[in-house]
Amino acid sequence: MNTAYPKVSVFVPTFNHREFAPAAIESILMQHYPNLEIVIGDDGSSDGTQEILLEYKEKYSDLFQLILSTKNEGISVNCNKILNECTGEYVAFLAGDDIWLPGKLLKQVDLMQKNPGASLCVSKVEWFESKTNKTMFIYPRDDFNVENMSIIDIAYYIGCTGASMIFRRDAAPKYGFETSLPMVSDWLFFIEVMRNGDVIFINEALARYRRHGESMSNYPDLIFKEHVQTLFLLEGKYEDMREDVSKFMKKYVLLNASEIFNKTNNHELKCGHLHAILSSSSTAMLLKNIFKIIVRRMLKRIMFAQERLR
Repeated sequence: MNTAYPKVSVFVPTFNHREFAPAAIESILMQHYPNLEIVIGDDGSSDGTQEILLEYKEKYSDLFQLILSTKNEGISVNCNKILNECTGEYVAFLAGDDIWLPGKLLKQVDLMQKNPGASLCVSKVEWFESKTNKTMFIYPRDDFNVENMSIIDIAYYIGCTGASMIFRRDAAPKYGFETSLPMVSDWLFFIEVMRNGDVIFINEALARYRRHGESMSNYPDLIFKEHVQTLFLLEGKYEDMREDVSKFMKKYVLLNASEIFNKTNNHELKCGHLHAILSSSSTAMLLKNIFKIIVRRMLKRIMFAQERLR
């Protein structure tokens, strides 16, 4: 341990990550940061992930702390178990299927130390295809731009950069992750972190986000439901955020409910999303959205007709 460097707790949630966890862990070890602890919480994996974690624990006993659940309890419960065991001044996130790039921790800790009013630091992130290891794109494509954004907008905007995030542990909400949001509680968590300080942005990719069949981004219905629930929670908890919540709600429901409405064949879901669109939209925005849906359907029919003629 080198006490000249502030302690960093590396926060790693895993679930059935046997194929990916070694790469994630090796990317932590390759940081060569002299004062860290690696706290891994496995949410009842059944694919051999826990056996791999135990091997690392045996090899690096002073570095690793394992929380191995015997059953799956959900992302938010698992995250609270991990957070409760973190003792560092800073906490750095890395899902068990993502990867850090070299030098990530040193760059971010240095910036946080120079900016004591900051509660959170984020960098750009490479999205990559798991099967080919090819980079799909870097998010955000341009420099970070949060001008005139509320913290709700900022937290949503940087949501794709979770693998790069590092925050001051004392800026986290005392209750941790909201367990009434069993899968997608990170948005609310980081909104509350940002209520306790500024955000530092690094316009360089310092982490890689893995796209594969079990990525959370493959479940838009679930994400939509819990994000709307998050907005209701914010509205109830923070009077000073109610106007921002109302503005974001209209924008978010329009952008996402219509997308899901187009993609699903489930009649009950269609009715629910249509109700959300109608109840949250001004007349002008509603007409614009309906027009967008009609145009997309027309384009699909034209493309289908062209395929049949070939």
